[in-house]
Amino acid sequence: MPTATHRFTVAFAGLEPLPATRLKVASALLLADLLDIRLVPWTGAQVDLLVADGGAPEGVQAIRAAWAARLPVLTFSREASGRQGESELRPDASVRRIAEALKAGLAAGHAGQPGVNLRSLRLIDCLRLDRRDPGVRRLLMELGLFRVVVDPARGQLHMLRRMPLDELLDHVEDPRWQSTVLDEADWQRLYRDDVTTSHAIAPLWWRLAVRPTLALPVLPPARLQLAAWPTLDLANTPPDWLAVLARLRDEDYTPAELVIQTGVAPHTVRRVMSVVQLSGLALIDAQQGPATRARRGNVEARQPRALLRLVRRLGRRLLGRGQA
Repeated sequence: MPTATHRFTVAFAGLEPLPATRLKVASALLLADLLDIRLVPWTGAQVDLLVADGGAPEGVQAIRAAWAARLPVLTFSREASGRQGESELRPDASVRRIAEALKAGLAAGHAGQPGVNLRSLRLIDCLRLDRRDPGVRRLLMELGLFRVVVDPARGQLHMLRRMPLDELLDHVEDPRWQSTVLDEADWQRLYRDDVTTSHAIAPLWWRLAVRPTLALPVLPPARLQLAAWPTLDLANTPPDWLAVLARLRDEDYTPAELVIQTGVAPHTVRRVMSVVQLSGLALIDAQQGPATRARRGNVEARQPRALLRLVRRLGRRLLGRGQA
């Protein structure tokens, strides 16, 4: 009795001409193994596998989106080791090597296992709390000597080795982190007892945001309100940020409205609002009615309340600045 042909859709993004051509040849050759592969440009739609260049902006963007959708990923990277069995290939990989990697990636996806060793990921993208989903599983993230477990559903970062936190934060934008999805059994059996220290993720965003060269992975939403005061290091928090946070704690604003009300530079307002969103502290309401607009007519009456909150929460230092 003849065996049925298995049909798959494989998306590609950011590939150079040589690997793109060899990918087409490899896909055609796999028809002999009863694998009918249809290659399509990446659009964000559901596919069986993504093949992307981890060094191209288009490829990196597609990889992040595929990771968020828990899709298997096969990457091309000039930093790949070329070892057999890895989900990362060098751009000059042979047709045979690409075909073998395709088969492995499709087999992993068919078994319901998101691709492991998803290189070309950044730790900073895995720390986002603005898209919390109780069903999101923990991630083991590895880069050199760094080994951490990210638990976005619970807002925790667990370190599996004793390393300085600031040194870890220095590498959050490195695109070479390896990621492995952990189920509850693996977490309990293999990693929980190895945790050396745990950190709440939300405060880490504020430590990262004060680094002027760090690019935040999102733009602020059209309008938001601060749900709760963040945990801040007052000594390292720019005073302008406090004025923005005070307004956002009172009610919802757009970036343009905050610039007018606070006199703070637009890029600073956008940065603070982005961190509010990334740290999971944003109340976002797209439906703004007349009552919201009317509340803004009494700005002067709200200002003392906001300042009092800041004084109580952040101490006498703020009061001293305000009287200077």
